[in-house]
Amino acid sequence: RVHGHIHQRCIDVFRRHLLGPTTKPQITVIQAIRAIVQFAQSSAAVTKLNCDPVAVAYLQAFGPDIILLLHRERKNQAQHRERTEEANEGREEAQIEGIKVLVLAVQLSSPEFRKPLMSIVIPTIVSQLEVSHYSVQQISLQSTILLASSFPEIFREVVGLLSPHLRQLLASATKSQSSNNSQSSNQTKVENQENISVKKQPTIQLKSDFGHFV
Repeated sequence: RVHGHIHQRCIDVFRRHLLGPTTKPQITVIQAIRAIVQFAQSSAAVTKLNCDPVAVAYLQAFGPDIILLLHRERKNQAQHRERTEEANEGREEAQIEGIKVLVLAVQLSSPEFRKPLMSIVIPTIVSQLEVSHYSVQQISLQSTILLASSFPEIFREVVGLLSPHLRQLLASATKSQSSNNSQSSNQTKVENQENISVKKQPTIQLKSDFGHFV
């Protein structure tokens, strides 16, 4: 009973700061939630449990709040693009940490609950591709790709149910990423060829120079 009371007080304090207006406490709370869940789950692995009850409790308690926070921040950014760079930096970190918790929740979910959970988490993460922060866009795309490769069948079903707007966002981000990877690969090939040419040049020059002494 004492432990349950302390646990509930922790949840109440966390929620108050998570849903509050100040960015720093929000980031601290989300990081603490992720650390608690990861530690609890590592302990569960040692004891051969599928999922630790503490991890489940924190994810159930704060998953909806984090989803609400991410949607709220996306809307706020669209309405208040004039916010200072410092303020944006704090919001950016909160979004990134929130996305990481949602991915962790999917990874630790039981098979019977995974599809309903992904049907909520995937649209939330994909919607973050719309924000102005490049780092948030990157973590959103990387997280989406990670979930797609981890649970491909469920992912295909969930993506098929996305709104046309979110599907377009995901398609554009994926296409842009592929284009950037292709350009990077081509640039690497060009640089490698240039390096080979530079390395070969002294050898050719030496042979040419030696020819004068024959």
